[in-house]
Amino acid sequence: MSVIKQSFRRKKVYSKAACNWSTKPVKKTYRYITGLITEVINEFTIGKKRISGKCEQLPEDSKRIRSTIAPVTPPPTSILRDQHVSRLRKAKK
Repeated sequence: MSVIKQSFRRKKVYSKAACNWSTKPVKKTYRYITGLITEVINEFTIGKKRISGKCEQLPEDSKRIRSTIAPVTPPPTSILRDQHVSRLRKAKK
């Protein structure tokens, strides 16, 4: 019995509790999104529907500052992927 290893895309995740970056697999891809975005743009540019006026924010507006921004810049995903150690693999050893 051979084990087939699936390769998933990975995304960076910041942990506020541990103050570090890690990666986690992104298993699901939504292939219909690009077509949906194209349809929406075509509807608003070619069709009769129009997007209402712009909503501009002042640069000093406190809503522009996100509370989820990490204070540490993330390292490249490849480095995070190499540093990752699975809890399950640790328990087996």
